[in-house]
Amino acid sequence: MRSTTFDRAEVSARVYSAVIGVVFGPIVGGVAYLVGLRGWWLPLAAVVGGTTAGYAVFRLSIGIARGSGAAMLAFVQPSGKSTPFEREFSQALALEASDDVQGAVAWFDAALVRTPGDPRLRVALGDLCMRQAMHGRAEALYLEARRLTGHPDLELYCTQRLIDLRLGPLARPEQAFPELRRLIDRFPSTREAEGARQALRRLKTEIVARS
Repeated sequence: MRSTTFDRAEVSARVYSAVIGVVFGPIVGGVAYLVGLRGWWLPLAAVVGGTTAGYAVFRLSIGIARGSGAAMLAFVQPSGKSTPFEREFSQALALEASDDVQGAVAWFDAALVRTPGDPRLRVALGDLCMRQAMHGRAEALYLEARRLTGHPDLELYCTQRLIDLRLGPLARPEQAFPELRRLIDRFPSTREAEGARQALRRLKTEIVARS
């Protein structure tokens, strides 16, 4: 089933193609007249030209929508074509859902042995550890994943999770300071950086109030 986002993109593409077809039809008809076509050839040229232009715009718009969607999907939910082992993530999640947490962790550990350099696998296991209150292991996994990745979105995600852990269940707010500063330095113009600035100000105020 196609996503709602893609459905909207297809509707927009059809509207744009119809508009282009209406606009280009008379233009093509005018060009046909200038080159000497007369009679029923003129409306035929207008229809064919408008339809061709509209279809080209439709295919181009859909291609862009599909390409953008595929690029995002490849990051948040990689396909079997890019990383075959990730097709099996559902097995680990099913184990967790059936309360076999040890089995799920064991599955991820085995996958790490097979593909030790993939940071997304560490993030997936880190998320599982966070859900299961294995906070120390989660922290280590996010640090490893951030060291391995070259993808800024994944780096940002790991940094956010480290901040969450240190301000929350790990109760080490002093170690959240360098992560907050790192986030601001690495992603200065983002909404996350503004939130980090506010968190830094709040933490400093709390520390002063306690002293």
